[in-house]
Amino acid sequence: MPLKKQILDSAVFIRTPFWPFSLRLNDFDAAMQDVYDFFYDVNKLLLGKRAASHGRHAAAGDVRNVV
Repeated sequence: MPLKKQILDSAVFIRTPFWPFSLRLNDFDAAMQDVYDFFYDVNKLLLGKRAASHGRHAAAGDVRNVV
């Protein structure tokens, strides 16, 4: 399954006239998108290491099913 980068749907946030600590809805949007981007980068790195690991086992003649 290919890795898909997620985009935040800000329509699901509760629209309230008052946010604590002078926060804005855009602050939540930016923070959540940063979290999505972080996990995308981590997953991309780990999938790359997994693919490299499979290549090393195959090159070494290892016949085990490495998952």
